[in-house]
Order: sequence, then C-alpha cells, then structure tokens
Amino acid sequence: MVRRRTVFTIMSGNENFDKIYKDGIKETCNDLGADCERADEVLFDDSLKCNTLTKISGADLIIADMSGSNADVAFKAGYAKALNKKMIFLSTKESEIPEDLKDSRHILFSEDVESLKKELEKEISDSLEEGKVTDDEILWNKLMM
Repeated sequence: MVRRRTVFTIMSGNENFDKIYKDGIKETCNDLGADCERADEVLFDDSLKCNTLTKISGADLIIADMSGSNADVAFKAGYAKALNKKMIFLSTKESEIPEDLKDSRHILFSEDVESLKKELEKEISDSLEEGKVTDDEILWNKLMM
C-alpha cells in the first residue's frame, strides 16, 4: 500500500488567491490522490509561523505562489528550499520572482484556473512519483532506527 502524499501550499493570505488555491491547486492535488493544505486550513495551538514551518518540513511537495511579491511567502519558500524540498513555483508575473529563485522553474499563470490546472497536473504528478515510498518501507525505516 502506498501512503497518500502531502502537499503544502505557500501563498499570500489575501482572499483574491482563494480561487487559485481551492479550484486550481487543491483540486488538482486531490484529483491526483494527494492531500493538500495551506496555513489557514490547519488548526494551530502555538505560533502560526512555527506550525507552518513544521508543515513545510513534513510535506512531500511544496507549491509556492510567488505572486504579489509577499515577503512572508518568500521567507517560507526559502526555508523549504533550504530543506531541499521538492518545490513547484507559481507566479502571475515574471517580475515577481525573487532573484534567488530565478534559476528555478516557475509556472507563469493568469487568472485562468483551467490552464493552471493542466500545467500543475503534470508537475505535481512528476514530483510526487519521484521517490514514492510505501507504508512497508516507512515501517522498515522506523524499525531500523
């Protein structure tokens, strides 16, 4: 049995991004059999930032929407990159991509959710197929520790 993969999305908390997240990112992940969350969907007891960083470190894949040049999004994307996480970067404009991330592949998208979903489907599928781990392998690794 293969465990469900987890995707954590980093993006601006602005409600203008809700449609992109819910109808584009989350729906595509669910269609591919992956669980997808972003910070505002998770109940936290402690600091939101601390728990967000925990979610980032535990995710199989990070999707970072760099649209709007949000400093908090850039910080969290940098954290995920430092952890060597598999990442998919999104942006509405090439000019919004931070200098440090210009060498990373970005999906440039408009407000058209359907075209974003098509591009994301391949990227997410490819990213999650690499290094797929079964429940038996996870159990074996825990027993060997």
